[in-house]
Amino acid sequence: VGERRNDIHLGEIKAYRYMAMLASRGVTGVSPQKMTGCLFSGPRTATFELDLDEPGGLRFLLENNSAAPARFTLGVDDATAAKMVSPESRTTIDLEVDAGDHVVRMTADGASDGLFLWGAPQIRGRSTSPAIPIVIVTMDTTRVDALSPWGGPAEASPEIQKLADRSTVFDNAWAVAPWTLPSHATIFTGLYPYRHGAGVSEDHLPGSIETLAERLARHGYFSAGYAGGALSAAHFGVAQGFDLYLDPDGFESKGDVVIDAVETMLEEEPPGPLFLFVNLFDPHAVYEAPGEYESLFNVGDLRNDLVGDPLWRELSDGSIDAWGRLITGEGTASPATLDYLRAACLAEVAFVDAQIGRLVAGGESRGVFGRGLGGGVSE
Repeated sequence: VGERRNDIHLGEIKAYRYMAMLASRGVTGVSPQKMTGCLFSGPRTATFELDLDEPGGLRFLLENNSAAPARFTLGVDDATAAKMVSPESRTTIDLEVDAGDHVVRMTADGASDGLFLWGAPQIRGRSTSPAIPIVIVTMDTTRVDALSPWGGPAEASPEIQKLADRSTVFDNAWAVAPWTLPSHATIFTGLYPYRHGAGVSEDHLPGSIETLAERLARHGYFSAGYAGGALSAAHFGVAQGFDLYLDPDGFESKGDVVIDAVETMLEEEPPGPLFLFVNLFDPHAVYEAPGEYESLFNVGDLRNDLVGDPLWRELSDGSIDAWGRLITGEGTASPATLDYLRAACLAEVAFVDAQIGRLVAGGESRGVFGRGLGGGVSE
């Protein structure tokens, strides 16, 4: 920081968590939404040179992590823009920039102990890029036989079926690991778990390993990630290279909440070509699909059949503790409980399927994905 070097030790990680996340994971922030960018420790000014081949707009998402208002000023040569940002909040700042060589100034005035983030820096070009959008959607703990392209019930995945009907479908596709972190780390790096180490020899994806988002950033892509489950949160390192990365609110954010956030981002017209990652966690236990999806599979009646089994009834009512007790062998699964679990899981899959339909339709209607979106669907 300037001329000062700070060594962050493991025992101090909580005190320095804001800086540590940016330094070691590539993104930081005071809310579930994390960002890449430039972090100021206290009030200061920084400058950098900018060479543009064509006119465009310079844009930052500003975040004031302090107990007092802060003034952010963005300057390009003689032009300036300024924003007041309330404590513990964020806003955007934009400034039009002509083609040519420029000197950019970033100034933050506020509390002496504040942290001020110039997040998600972007050059919003005025010309249209020919690069296509790249969208990756993962469904947590979803069995292949729950989806209709691979023999599952039609009512569980009509939107995925529509996508499969106009896409390349991969039948011979396998996860590299039985849980979330190493699987996603492989998706983002192209490396097997024993190579990238996440979930094997490390508790996160090491910052020294290049990710897909980092590579795409060099080609002008704006990268936005949305994690529905805690095991794909930013502190596990999988957010490296993303301009925006939304962590779940607690252990899980429901699929409709995740897609609401994605739609908000799409409405703001992302600069340049888009790389979008969406993790939908709902098919993971405990099962709590909305009633309209439970009714598709008669979940209510099957739940009522569990009245005589207190532990399984606790699970059906949303008890995480009951799930842990069942894992350790306290209860056994009867035919009635298995029927309930299958139906409740399919209801969650149907709920997520509807959210995927929203994502595709919303992206197409805004022109972000392009009409007639094609893609790949794999088991």
